This record gives sequence, structure tokens and C-alpha cells, in this order.
Amino acid sequence: MDHQHITKAAKSKDGIRKRNRVPKSCTVCRLRKSKCDRIKPYCSSCVLHGIKECRYDDRTISDKRVPVSELANAVPRISDSSDITACNVFVDFTCMHPLFNHDIPIFHGPTSLVTFHVKANPAFTERYEQLWAKYEPERSEWTKNYHGITPDESEYQRQNASENTSMLEELTKVLLPFEMMKNIIDAFFKESRLYDINGAFSREQCLADFCRIFQPTAHREFSGLRNISSLKISNQCDYYKIGVILTICSIVHYKKDIPLPIKYFMNRLNVSSKTSQVCIEYVQVQLLRWYSLTMYPSNTDTLEEITIVNTLVSTSLMLGLHQDINYIYMDKLPNIIPNLETLWLWTMFADLTTSFKIGKPLQVGTSYYNDAYLKDSTGTSNARLKKFLLLGRTTIDKLYDRRQSLNVSEESKRIKNFINSEYPNLTDYLDMNDILNYAFRDLRILLLSLEILISLYSLEFMVLKVRSDDLKNNFIQTILVSFKLTQNLCLSSYQHDRKFFKTISEDTSPSSFPYTTAITSLTKDLVTRSLLIFSNLVYYRFTLFEQGTFKLDDLVGMNWEITSLDVPSNKCISLASAIEIYMKIFLPWHDLAHQNLRNVLEQFYNFHCLFIQERICKTIIEMVLEYRKQSEKSSLGLINFDLADLQNDGDSSATSCPSSTEPDPINSFAEEAQNILSEQFWAKFNENWDTLLEGGTDLPL
Repeated sequence: MDHQHITKAAKSKDGIRKRNRVPKSCTVCRLRKSKCDRIKPYCSSCVLHGIKECRYDDRTISDKRVPVSELANAVPRISDSSDITACNVFVDFTCMHPLFNHDIPIFHGPTSLVTFHVKANPAFTERYEQLWAKYEPERSEWTKNYHGITPDESEYQRQNASENTSMLEELTKVLLPFEMMKNIIDAFFKESRLYDINGAFSREQCLADFCRIFQPTAHREFSGLRNISSLKISNQCDYYKIGVILTICSIVHYKKDIPLPIKYFMNRLNVSSKTSQVCIEYVQVQLLRWYSLTMYPSNTDTLEEITIVNTLVSTSLMLGLHQDINYIYMDKLPNIIPNLETLWLWTMFADLTTSFKIGKPLQVGTSYYNDAYLKDSTGTSNARLKKFLLLGRTTIDKLYDRRQSLNVSEESKRIKNFINSEYPNLTDYLDMNDILNYAFRDLRILLLSLEILISLYSLEFMVLKVRSDDLKNNFIQTILVSFKLTQNLCLSSYQHDRKFFKTISEDTSPSSFPYTTAITSLTKDLVTRSLLIFSNLVYYRFTLFEQGTFKLDDLVGMNWEITSLDVPSNKCISLASAIEIYMKIFLPWHDLAHQNLRNVLEQFYNFHCLFIQERICKTIIEMVLEYRKQSEKSSLGLINFDLADLQNDGDSSATSCPSSTEPDPINSFAEEAQNILSEQFWAKFNENWDTLLEGGTDLPL
């Protein structure tokens, strides 16, 4: 409240202004309202008027100042962080863990796969890491064969002048011919199914900028093509327009083999943006960099992805893309208003993807939502994307809000209902169809929706400790659907590339398989999360030996369908059946008939690691399943025999009933039997595990 308001309120309440100091004038002068020279014992005014009662107020006023400590205790305190955290138990499900090739650990939140892997089951994580370390030579060999030696950019920088003119001259030497670059730009906009973010760019604007800035030579080469002679720069934004065109060429043509002068130019462009003019093209460059990084990932891309998305979001907010775009840019950029709206949608999608992957709050929070805009999705090409952003971002925001408790079960139902309503024919995605039947933007939304759904189920299982059959069914069903979807998409994309690009051989660079490359980039996160969580869940269930916590039904196979996310309410899937379905789905990756597909997928680093992870998880799953079956089988007859003896002995001697204070012999023996079962299991498991660690990387059972 304002100080003036406080003063007025005090006056209106008391009516009389209170003095907070001792009056220095005498009583007579104060009553006569005359000036007092304050001479004691009689002031001049009292002497002049012959007044003998000149009195001064000698009283003292107590110090009303209060110590700060007392004021702090008098003010009601806001509840501390521990009280707030108690409302939301998920915000503390975090860990500090280093990224690949980084020594310094970074923060991972509740939705990060790293957090689940580190904190869910330490016993499983330890065994997984032991086997993962055995493949270090194989991963190093992959880096040597496929990744090669990356040219040192600092060495290139020392060899070339740092002036813009020299940098542009070096850039023109490695550029493709004028006609070829123009065809690449056309292909980027024509292949909307493959390059699903092209709606954030204007084809006419890109071609106009290209023809104005990239100056071809006057003469043509023998091939009829013209080389680029120079780059015509009119203003600072032209550098960013060059960046847009070069990044499009990198995505469509160069793939991962980008010439060093282009890399150097793009890095200089990002550094110079801190002190120069920022325009729409700079946001477009950052979106293309994020898209290129997700499509052609390397083994060190996570930290770079976070940095790019942070820059993308902050610059978009700076330019007001989260506001009324029509009002702000109608006079400046009237021809690309729809492209700017799509640019903002993809910015929010990139923010959602990265925040979910690393487990951190969204940069574009609820205060920047335009709910009316996201809900108004009728008759637009971005309808499904808007619906997903409104749903997914709301869920992630609630997950990190310390002041409210997230109902994970309800959020899971909302995500599941979204998938069922937006993808009613999910079986079409689970069958072997031509990859051209799918819109890649719809696939991107579907795959991220499934990943969020699996993450919510895992939080319900790990943090809330829910162990219901309903959660088990939905959890496993979603994971199996993700396995099936990934396998079908990889097979269909590879078959399409082989059919359409007849000149491709198995020794060709994997980036020459455009649809296979796109599918691997879309599915890598979902299948990795599904595989590790599924293996962790199986290990957890098969290593439980407490009475009443393990059901023998999990060791028995049964018929089960994975045609949709819905599960019959009167059934409960057994883990043995889930493992059988999992093995069947991944069989093509081990089948010699699909060896060519595996050879291609092996050249993608994420799938190279995925194959190693699948071997490790498959080995652990088979071991715990086999040894649990053996232990149950060997101890079952002993348990039944001894229990029958105990019961017969009790029937034959009616007079020897145990008192209520004595332990129940049947329950006591059941606990002893569980201990025997546990000892048998771990004896077999540990013996074979030690043998496994001493062997090679073939991982025999």
C-alpha cells in the first residue's frame, strides 16, 4: 500500500495528528501560536507580557523504533520451499549428471530419461553400465570409421583473415553452382512431407533473396552451370538471409558433410548477432539449425541443441512473435504473416521438445500463451500442431509448478485421449505401409506424444509408487506400441529409399537415404526411452522376492494384441508375454534377411548406440526371466510338499493348536521359502553375470 494512503487512513481514524517529538516552545507561546525564543526559565515573550507561568515540556518520548528482528517476526512469513515442494512431489525427482563428452554435470529434471535411468533402480543401472563399458572400443571404432576426424575450425581461422570480405571470398569458393542452389531451395519447399518445417519460410522471399545476394558469373561452365562469383551485401540482415539459404542447402544437400568455410561463416554469424541488428531471418536461422541438428545428430549434440533453442526462443520473444503478429507485422512484412505464425508454432515446439528431453521448465511459459489462437485451429494446416502445443505445454507447465499438485493419472488420460482422437487409425501406423502415406509433421507429434505418455507413466510408477494392474497394462502397452511403430517406420522408410533411389548401394553414406534419415531422427528418442524403461521395469519385477509382491502369472505367456493403446479392462498382461512381443518386434534387426537395413542404420550414431543398448537390455531381460523361472520351478515342489506336511500335522493333532501369541508356522515357512528362492536366484544370476563380464561383447546367455 502507498505511504500516502497509510497517512490518510491514520488521520481519518484518529482525527488528531500525533507528534512524535518533544515540543521545544513554552506552553504559552504554543497556545498563542507565537514565536518562542525558548530561553529558560522565562522566554522573551512571557517577560514582555508579564506572564510568570512560562513552562516547558520536560517529558521524554520513548524511542518507537523497533529492531529488524522483531519486525521480521511480526510479519507473517510465506511458507518456505519445503512446504511448497510438498504440494508437488515431482519437482525434486532430479539429478546432476554429465552429458556425453562433458565432465561437468548438468541438471536433469523429472522428464529426463537420464533422471529415470540414474534414480529408478540403482541395481539395474549398475549392471547396465558394466555392460555398456564393455562396448567402449566398439563405439570408438564407430567414431573412427563413420565420424572421421573433424577439421579444426580454430586452425582454419588462423589460416584465414577474420575480416568479412575475406570470409565471404572464402565462402564463395565452396558454394555450389547458382542453378544447383536454386534447385535445392525449390526441393526444400516442394518436399513438404520430408521437410515439415518449411511452412515457417516463404518460398518467394527465399528465392528473391537468393537471386539478389548470390551473384553468378557471366559465363557458363562446360556443364551449363554458373558458379557464384560474389555475395552482394546491402545491410546487416543480408548476412542472416545468407545463413538461411546456406542452412537450407546444408539440410537438403550437404547433410552432415558441411564445408568448413560454411561452418565458420555460420558460427561467426551467431557470434556477431550479439552486437548487431536482430531480424526475423536470424530466428529462421536458429530454427533451421535446430532442425538440422535433430535430423543429423552427432554424439555431442545435446548441449548445442539447448543453446540453439535458448537463442531461438529469446529472440522470438524479443521480436514479439508471441504477440498479435498481424498487428505488429502487417505493415512491415504483410506477405509472410502466415509464415511468421508457423515460425512461432515451431519455436514453441522446439522449446517443448528440448525442455522435455532435458527435464527443465519451458522458456515460453503460460504467460506467453495465446489460448484463443491455439484453440482456433479450424481449417488450418497447423490444426493438429496447435492442439498438441496447447495440451503438451500445459502438462509440462503443471509438472514444474511447485504450488500445485499434478494429477499424473488425469494428465496421462488427456494425452492418451488426444492420441486416440487425432490418430483414430493407429493401426495404419503399426502396419507395413509406404512411408509416403504418413505426414512427417503428424509423425513428429505422435512420437513426442507417446514419449510424454511413457514419461508420465514412469513418474506415476517411480515417484508415486503406484503398482496397479491398470498402470501396468497402460505402461507396457504404450511401450510395445512404440516399439512396433519404430520398427515399422524404419522398415518402410528404408524400403521406400531403396525403391526410389535405385542407385544407392549399402556403402553409400546414410544421409543419402533421405526418408530413412528423417525417420531415425524422429524415432531415436522414443525407442531409447521405451527400451530402457521397459528393461528397468522387467528387472524390477523379476527381482522382487517379498511375499505378495510378485505374481507367478508374469512368468506365463498369453495372447496379447498391440493394435491400439487401449487395453481390455478384464485382462492383465504378463511380463513374459510382453517380453515375447518385444523379442518378436526387434527380430528383424537380428535377422540376416534385414542385414542391409541394419548396416544402414548402424551408420547413424544414435542407432549404433541403440543396437548396443538393445543387446545389453535383451541380455539382462533374458537372464532375469530364465533364472526366475528356474528358481520358481526348483522351489515350487519343496514349498508345496512342506506346506502340506505342516497342514497334515496340524489336522492330526487337534490338541496342539498354537496360541495366538506364537508365530504362524505356515507364514513363517512362506517367508523362509521366499528367502530360499531369492538365494537360489541370485546365486545363479551372479555366477553367470561374472562369467559374462569376463567374456567378450557377444553377450551370450
